[in-house]
Amino acid sequence: MAGLQLLVAVAACLIALGVPGAAIGLTLRLRRFWLVAVAPVLSFSVIGIAAVVAPALGLRWSTWAVAAVAAIVAIVASAVTWLLRAPAAQSSARLTWRWAVPIAAGTGIALMLLRALRGIPSADLFAQSFDNAFHLTAARFIVETGSASPWAVSRLGMPEEDSFFYPTGWHALVALVAEASGSPVTIASNACLIVVACVAWPLGVVLLTRTLFGSRTPLLIAAGGVSAGFATYPFLMIVTMGTYPLVASIALVPATAAAAVALAGLGSASVSRRIALLTLIASAPALALVHPSSLVMLAVLSVPIAIVAAVVLARRRRDHARLVVLSTVLYGVLVVVGVLVFRTAIDQPDSPRSSVAQALGEVATSAFGAMPIPIVIAATTIIGVVAALRRRRPADWVGIGMWAAVATLYVGTAGGDEFLHLVLGGPWYSDATRIAAFTPIVIAPLAALGASACWTWLTAWVRRRGAGRRALQVAVVATAVAAFAAALVQSAPVRGVDASLRAAFTPTDNALTSLVGVGPDERKLVRFIEQTVPEGDVIANNPRDASGFIYPLTGRRLLTPYMLTAIDYDREVFYAGIANAESSDAACEIAQRLGVRWVVEFHPDQVLSSDGRFVGIKDISNSANVELVKRFGASSLYRITGCGFGAE
Repeated sequence: MAGLQLLVAVAACLIALGVPGAAIGLTLRLRRFWLVAVAPVLSFSVIGIAAVVAPALGLRWSTWAVAAVAAIVAIVASAVTWLLRAPAAQSSARLTWRWAVPIAAGTGIALMLLRALRGIPSADLFAQSFDNAFHLTAARFIVETGSASPWAVSRLGMPEEDSFFYPTGWHALVALVAEASGSPVTIASNACLIVVACVAWPLGVVLLTRTLFGSRTPLLIAAGGVSAGFATYPFLMIVTMGTYPLVASIALVPATAAAAVALAGLGSASVSRRIALLTLIASAPALALVHPSSLVMLAVLSVPIAIVAAVVLARRRRDHARLVVLSTVLYGVLVVVGVLVFRTAIDQPDSPRSSVAQALGEVATSAFGAMPIPIVIAATTIIGVVAALRRRRPADWVGIGMWAAVATLYVGTAGGDEFLHLVLGGPWYSDATRIAAFTPIVIAPLAALGASACWTWLTAWVRRRGAGRRALQVAVVATAVAAFAAALVQSAPVRGVDASLRAAFTPTDNALTSLVGVGPDERKLVRFIEQTVPEGDVIANNPRDASGFIYPLTGRRLLTPYMLTAIDYDREVFYAGIANAESSDAACEIAQRLGVRWVVEFHPDQVLSSDGRFVGIKDISNSANVELVKRFGASSLYRITGCGFGAE
């Protein structure tokens, strides 16, 4: 049943990320592969804009709200395109479209699906990480309230403060898919992850590679394969933090970067600069409303694009050289200011740190975070850099420049002093792991170029050695291709991340993996809560023990839904005093006013469950104010019988 629900949810997500973007792309006169690869980005823009606009107009979150916004955006895009008289995108050679591009995209999609199937053991399971508790909670909140407003969702984290803007593009998509497919938010979230990581990501990588380095068939197919060969993206982010919005936004960057390259008139873009400009403008809301740090990264990646374009233009128009140089310098300064301004207030405390030498070594070998070296990726990337340096075309310098820009951010954040760590990594929580997640965007095209160079050498060698023996030539080439694909998805770091992903999704009572998880005992208790606790009641909890998953799984309200929820005065008094409170005490008055009728404990003796804010309910079983209702293993549900509630 769960498998069928997942298939339906995947289909719903493909429609949600395909149809709105394709409609807008057609009005922007995008064609063929540009239209296919950019459609998910434009669809996310529509979903993000609809999440902001719909509540302001009093509309409930639904497919109709998204369709209405898509229609309006398409009309506006059509009018602007007509006014600018932008020509339709030119397709590449007919044979390239018919064979190379579909095979390239299909290769990446197939290999990524294999990794997803290896990492997610069942359709109805979910990543048991702290951040995912919030993301699933936000999606369930949107489904139940009908509002995907970035200001409404922010109240889940800071209920006692004024609302603030929290990007909800990802959560709005999950809620949309859940409602359209009739599946739980857990299955809808898995479906969206599969579509974003296994479809949108390879499409974007192939488009960026093609835009930078051309349409040779081996190059494009290598790009599709290489897109599935990284440990740092997409699944590492799910394992370590459960940062689904970041994973989604990174998948949108390659196609958007390809538009930036086309706007600069570099590479092998088949779209005009006007279309590229409109595509960039239409794509910006997607990055900003899914995870703004990707918009900052796009600006960083645009610096080498701007520099190379300026050099080319200055050589052609020497009379304008000074203006071009000044404009480029100004843009670079603005990007640096943006990195400083848009730094977050939170620094990831467990971000990997190393020496500058080690960080440089990790960049050179593509072994970020002290992971094992991905031999195929590392080797083809080095070969690709050498090939680009030898050719020295403008787009080759762009590819190398983008790689160097992200490498600088990583080295400064992981191996620099504290000042560089905070400044260069600011927009990404000063976390080298998050920056490493962006590196496949710039490594994949170079690795594909290197693989293409290896292919050229191999085929020439086979022709010389196997002259007149067609069967031998085919066998050698087929073996090499199969070995290349297998080496990508079976490398030590990739297998390690995929195994960790499977562990994160697997319910277990193992102390090493159930610290923040919902193991078999907790799942039994969750099902009991859904059957026993009335919908209007509130359950007091310690979110650090994974009880934050109760709301997205059951819809039952929690006093503290997420570990970063602000503990206001009411919560502080309740948690500190409920165990020993008399009916006239403040803790009991708060319980009555807020409707807190229950207390839940998930594996309370685990290390990560410790938090001084919730120490008052740690030994709640000894309180005369509660009675045990149900216990599975070490996890328990208590009913508050004191404070004037009485036993039922």
